[in-house]
Amino acid sequence: LTTDVVVKGLLSQGDAIGKEFAKTTRTMSQAFQEAGNNLTKFLGENTTIKSTISAFSDAVIAVSKNLDELSSALTVITAVVGSRYVAALAMA
Repeated sequence: LTTDVVVKGLLSQGDAIGKEFAKTTRTMSQAFQEAGNNLTKFLGENTTIKSTISAFSDAVIAVSKNLDELSSALTVITAVVGSRYVAALAMA
């Protein structure tokens, strides 16, 4: 049995093998793997998603670089909202 014989045999039976394989039942693992492959392909080829992911990752990096300023701003906002809430409770 040579490689040439095996290759020719597989090539000549390619359609039959494909039809038989199409009849097999997929396992859950195979289904999830195929879904993951399709999702990866979609995300990799979709320019809108690429630009959205890029913008989101840039925003995350910007926030992480400015946590001190963000913390100060949130403290001020919390104080303002809290004082308005307390004033509204006092008026009620």
